[in-house]
Amino acid sequence: MAQSFFQTMHSRKLYLPDLASTWSMIICFVFVILAYWLVFIPVTVYEFSNDIDVKPESKIIHKMIPDAWTNMICEREVVQRTVFAKFNLDNALNIQLGQHAWIRMTYSNKKKSFAIPCTVVDVRKSKNQHNKALVTLRAEYLSAHADPFKNAIKGEAKIEVKRIPLFVYRP
Repeated sequence: MAQSFFQTMHSRKLYLPDLASTWSMIICFVFVILAYWLVFIPVTVYEFSNDIDVKPESKIIHKMIPDAWTNMICEREVVQRTVFAKFNLDNALNIQLGQHAWIRMTYSNKKKSFAIPCTVVDVRKSKNQHNKALVTLRAEYLSAHADPFKNAIKGEAKIEVKRIPLFVYRP
């Protein structure tokens, strides 16, 4: 028995396999991209030390730094300070010259300073009586800021030793 034209058009509106397959392909593509990102995202491995010593002398230098607001390179006064951090000899095997580091100081009122960027300038991995390696860091901060090392009672150093993909990482 033949169907009327109206009934065939109405059933075609309800049955949309093209739209369902398009959405399923889009969802599969998004899941593939998300899975790729989760597998290959780099994990940064750090070495930590709570045993740091700040050298009291500092040096003011002029450095070309990009401005955060205007994105132009401007000459700024930067304070350089030398910081010594002691790491376990086993943990210091991955520490090399030029690696990025951060120092965070703690004050008497339990507040912590902002993360002060540093660079590793020397690593002494010789065995001593405490089985520690001495790492020399150069901290730099703008002279316009308050001295983050003033009135600090202790601090911690964090050195970025490597970046590896997530699927290779084993803690």
